[in-house]
Amino acid sequence: LHYNYLGSSLPPVWANMSALQGLFLLFNELTGTLPAEWASLSQLQQLYISDNKLSGSLPSSWGSLSQLRLFYSDYNNFTGSLPSAWASLSQLQQLYIYENKLAGSLPAAWGSLSQLQYLYLDYNQLTGVVPPSWGSMSMLLNLFLNANALRGTVPAELGSLSALQFLYLYSNELSGPLPDSIQKIVPLQYLSVSGNRMNGSIPSELLVSLHLHFIDLSDNCFSGRVPYVLEMSSLHTVNVALNPYLGGVIPDTSGAVNLTNLNISHSG
Repeated sequence: LHYNYLGSSLPPVWANMSALQGLFLLFNELTGTLPAEWASLSQLQQLYISDNKLSGSLPSSWGSLSQLRLFYSDYNNFTGSLPSAWASLSQLQQLYIYENKLAGSLPAAWGSLSQLQYLYLDYNQLTGVVPPSWGSMSMLLNLFLNANALRGTVPAELGSLSALQFLYLYSNELSGPLPDSIQKIVPLQYLSVSGNRMNGSIPSELLVSLHLHFIDLSDNCFSGRVPYVLEMSSLHTVNVALNPYLGGVIPDTSGAVNLTNLNISHSG
């Protein structure tokens, strides 16, 4: 039913479709709230409601959707907090709720979402800290928390995300150092913490990761020296600009054969 511009609300009576496994309602100009009654859709595996005009809160009762694997609800107007009860969505693999108006903290209980691979919560109004318990999401590939108002430090426990490829934390209010444990995430390809208040030195082995393609540490308060040698053939972008306490000499990039962007301006 997607791309039909239905322009109506979601019917609570659809909760009676007990065998429903997939529901696709993207780009329909839907309004109103998410029916709490849909918590009884016990066979639902995929729900796509992105790019509508839906509002209200995310129902805690939906934590009973035990078969839900994919939930796309980006580009709506949802408000309220992220329900801790959704930690019971044990089969959840993909959760896209970016570009909404969600507020409140990140639920520590979500650390139990052991099947989750893609988590996009960027461009909301989320506050509080990144829970250390989220380091237990062992299957996580992409974590996007950028463009919120998160505070505190980046927990060292995120270094336990052994499958992680994308870590985007930019444009928050994070402080403290970048944990050494991050450089131990072997598959990590894209890392951005720009536009925060982070400090301390850049982990010594971060820029010799075998798979890292993109790293943006700009607009922070990192100190010490820019790593002298950039030797990974996979690396194409390094941005450490706007770190006034960062010094050192211009890096040797002879080994970074695919490097296309190096920005060390306004540092030191």
